[in-house]
Amino acid sequence: AGKYEGRAENFIPKIRNWLDEQKEKAEVGTIVPEDPPHFWSETAMRVRQTLILLKHTRRMGMIYGGAGVGKTLTARAVQETHNEVFIATLKAIDSNARSTLQRIASEIGITGNNQEHYSRRIFQNICSRLTSNSLLIVDEAQHTDIKAIDAIRAIHDDVGCGLVLIGNNPLHRIVFGDASGQLAQLHSRIAICIQIDRPTDKDITELCHQWKVPPGKAADEIRVIAREPGGLRSASNC
Repeated sequence: AGKYEGRAENFIPKIRNWLDEQKEKAEVGTIVPEDPPHFWSETAMRVRQTLILLKHTRRMGMIYGGAGVGKTLTARAVQETHNEVFIATLKAIDSNARSTLQRIASEIGITGNNQEHYSRRIFQNICSRLTSNSLLIVDEAQHTDIKAIDAIRAIHDDVGCGLVLIGNNPLHRIVFGDASGQLAQLHSRIAICIQIDRPTDKDITELCHQWKVPPGKAADEIRVIAREPGGLRSASNC
């Protein structure tokens, strides 16, 4: 109608930038390969078996150790193939019971006004959402404190579901470092506790296979990197 008052000069630079970025993205894609999909290494199978056992026996367990050994990726793979598996990944800011419960509530689909209550109400909302067939996986659990860990234990007691704490080595000190006996309730709930500090030789061999790295100097160097802190993740980045 000849009445459009938009100013094209305000948008042309943004459109040009977007087109340039798409070109750059395509160029990077030809240089940087995509990570292979999740694969069932020896350690991944060990983590998987532990998670499935805890889900079906409705017990509480803990998996802890070094970074980059596949704990989180395996938990996500189990979530994709099993119903009622929920993963709550804690952050450094989740350092107390309330923020930890809010994070868990958000991850299992409780949002909005249902989170704007005191800790007891949030706890009740979480317990009402889960069932005895659920498996709640709390990843990066070392970020929170012992009171929050005990609140997580209370979820397990109230619902009767499987529950797993996953984290690095400080998680073990948080849970088992108390010698006063005050955490006896928590300690007695841990049916399975496994430590995984670094990838196994079979894990690294499978990683090389997935990346199509043939035996030789490159594979030997990857094997050295994978045994360092960071594990398979550092090797994949390399």
